[in-house]
Amino acid sequence: MNEFRRMIGASAVVVRCAADLDHQAEGLLDAVDSYHRGGVALCDRVVVEFAGIPFTMRQMRGELVLHGLEFANKGAPDTAAGAEQSLRIVYDQEAVARRAGAEPAYPRYDASLKLDRSSLKVPRSRLQRMAPSEPRDSGWSIGGTTDKAAESAEFITTVAEIYRVCPWFSKMLALPPGYSAVVGPHNIESIESESGEHVWILDPLTLARFGRSALERSSIAVLERAANALLESITNEGERIRPVRRLARRRAGSVWVTYANALTVQARFKQEGDRNAELDALVDELRHALSPGGKFAGEAAPYAIIDTVVTLYRLYWRDEAAEVLDGLVAPGSSEQAALLFLRAAFAIDSNNYAGAVEALQRSVVIEPNSATTWYHLGAVRLAEVRLEETPPLRSRFDKVIEAFERALALLDIRGTLPIERCIRDLNHSSLRADWELADLLRERTVALREAGRLDEALASAERLVNTYPDQSLSWEMLGTVLTALYRYEDALKVYDRAIQQSKGVPPDEPILARGFASPWYNRAALLALLGHRDEAVADLRYALNLSPDWYSAVFLDERFQELCTDQELQRLVDQARLQVQAQRQ
Repeated sequence: MNEFRRMIGASAVVVRCAADLDHQAEGLLDAVDSYHRGGVALCDRVVVEFAGIPFTMRQMRGELVLHGLEFANKGAPDTAAGAEQSLRIVYDQEAVARRAGAEPAYPRYDASLKLDRSSLKVPRSRLQRMAPSEPRDSGWSIGGTTDKAAESAEFITTVAEIYRVCPWFSKMLALPPGYSAVVGPHNIESIESESGEHVWILDPLTLARFGRSALERSSIAVLERAANALLESITNEGERIRPVRRLARRRAGSVWVTYANALTVQARFKQEGDRNAELDALVDELRHALSPGGKFAGEAAPYAIIDTVVTLYRLYWRDEAAEVLDGLVAPGSSEQAALLFLRAAFAIDSNNYAGAVEALQRSVVIEPNSATTWYHLGAVRLAEVRLEETPPLRSRFDKVIEAFERALALLDIRGTLPIERCIRDLNHSSLRADWELADLLRERTVALREAGRLDEALASAERLVNTYPDQSLSWEMLGTVLTALYRYEDALKVYDRAIQQSKGVPPDEPILARGFASPWYNRAALLALLGHRDEAVADLRYALNLSPDWYSAVFLDERFQELCTDQELQRLVDQARLQVQAQRQ
């Protein structure tokens, strides 16, 4: 406990509190001096208000010692600890207000506020301050963040009661009117100014926890101040990040998170043509700290910032995304295998199937028991082979089938490996983590059929319909294999079953509508091959009504060869082509 002493008039006035409250102690003494200059006699039991809280003078051994309120005891004088607790409230309130870029506007301790009781129990609460309606109104209302919470009954309480029952909320109460905050049980998630600008600056460890979204909602001025604080955290071993061993790994992780976040925000501002020198300097400092010989060289970053890498990539900062990816995790780990999976997804986005295959091959070397990686390696290889301009050799499907077989053999342990959890967290649209056995069996059936291994393809298709008899695509897949085996009558029956399973309302999404129309198209093609002209045209008409995109396949499909000159068929195709062209315009 420190003592801050000042002679004011003929009296020695003392404030007792912790050393870090020196600024608040001096402010309290300034307030006493102002009272004295205003004609107030300084003596025992005189009350001075500072930052909305009353402090009482007590005569002790010839000195006037200032005492605040002990709010845990419903506002009783804090005779044991002097002004400690009251000044700590002021300290916290000023820190939050100034870090939000605002001048503190302290409410009186006895001012009223609106409190929704549910906000004391929910994970996240919203505090909002309006202009006070009268002198004893703080302007504050505290409630939950959901519509249900907003509709809950509010009741009127006092600022002092919040100091007593919820000290965490009290930190926000010096924000000016027009400001609002969202807080969790142990953290401030966001603060918005009266203009709606995100103005909260997070300390480095909190930044590591909340990541990119907090920075993206920040103004440039806030980012400049955040950059300074983050640079300090990298270069300073001292007070801001305590050098405790158990936090060492977490601290290094926060540097990596900061780096990725800084890159992301830098990319966003540069996309908008707004350069930020402070942020550029931060990125350079972070690169230096993470480079060979730098302070955090070789440190592994947490997996949690993968989303930042995805954002960088989508902003077309491909090199920066790769730079962060390469430094994220230790070689040979499950996380590295998952990151290679992400690299493959990026390659697919760029139609680089060879690059995707290479990344997935490296991934399965690191983690050979991942069913998801083997499945996608087979699927990407299959797509690569089918995109070749010349008809591929059947041997080109051998590695495709091998990958699918490995995936099939590993299904029982799928979901138990760390890489599977990492991939599930990524869930990139190009390489889905939520694939099913049905997807694997369908792709495997296609590969076996294209490779000419028709007996195996038939067995795979039969397993598919036995496992998923309610899926139209299962029966359609069996129909394609039966057609390849020249079992046309059996294939027609199977297509009938596929159409029966697809009955329902066609989807609006064009890709889904194309799949919905697929069994009608395939049955039409088989009917045309068998010479059933009227039935073929009727099925094709229905398929093109569902999805006009099928028009482009008709004249390339050998099964329609006998009907190529049919006027009704040509009219249907031309009508569908014009409809598709109109939609694209």
